[in-house]
Amino acid sequence: MKKINVIGTNTMKIKNISRMIILGIVAMLLLAACGNVAENTTIQKVEGLDELGSITVITREEGSGTRAVFAEKTGLMNTAGEKDHSDLITKQAKEVLNADEVIRCVAADENAIGFVSLGALKDMPSGIKTLKVDHIAATDGTIAGDQYPLSRDLNIAFSGKKSDLENDFMNYILTAGQAIVEDGYTGVKKTDSFLSYRFDGTITIEGSTSMAPLMEQLVADYANYNPNAKIQIRTTDSLAGLMDAMQEKCDWGMVSRALQDYEKEIFDYRTIAKDGVVVIVNEKNPVEDLTTSQLYDIFSGDNMNWVDLNR
Repeated sequence: MKKINVIGTNTMKIKNISRMIILGIVAMLLLAACGNVAENTTIQKVEGLDELGSITVITREEGSGTRAVFAEKTGLMNTAGEKDHSDLITKQAKEVLNADEVIRCVAADENAIGFVSLGALKDMPSGIKTLKVDHIAATDGTIAGDQYPLSRDLNIAFSGKKSDLENDFMNYILTAGQAIVEDGYTGVKKTDSFLSYRFDGTITIEGSTSMAPLMEQLVADYANYNPNAKIQIRTTDSLAGLMDAMQEKCDWGMVSRALQDYEKEIFDYRTIAKDGVVVIVNEKNPVEDLTTSQLYDIFSGDNMNWVDLNR
């Protein structure tokens, strides 16, 4: 007669029961996790949106570095070709030429939304407020660590060999000039002492309107170190600044966005500061936070009414 190994059988039953218990616990944990995900992804309704109307989209002009960064970071950039600077921002948007105009338009319209450089809000204007993006506010810390979704570099681009004066001014910007940068922007170098060689000459700088106020402050402070220099600034936009630098119509181009790969083959460049593109709405708007996906829908024209954010 065949012997039955009772102990072995019982051991197997215990192992099977233990395995079932473990699997049950894992299943419960997974269900709980899924429940939390569903709970966390539920749209948080904003009270007061039903009192607003159709969204008024305010944007910068094509060629603006600020617009290019906003479009790239929110998925609105046209990816048809790297040299195509067009984007998917709705044609119904109102285009303006500088941050001051964006701020003025948003402050005057309860339904308006726009974007500007954080540096343009050094002294917060009345009538507007800034929004978090993906639950993250634009601060020196979140911008320096590239945690803020709309962070960007501010660049100086040039072609050919720099003059002694240009080298001197650039050395100033990346040393003592960083103290000026940090008063409104995020520095890229540690502030350090600077001694100018006081070269004579002229530097012409053109490009980004977002960078112009910072560059004007740097030029004014540099004059304390080198009164012999003449530095001229003309504002256009980032793309125009690059084109003029390439055609030697100016010495430096101010570019408030990352350079394209093909542009890096043409120009040398230096990052002199970090900045954030901030989303602004009228101070009476109850919204405090938008996701990059919601920004895509708003600025592409897919979402034309504020109340639709609650759906």
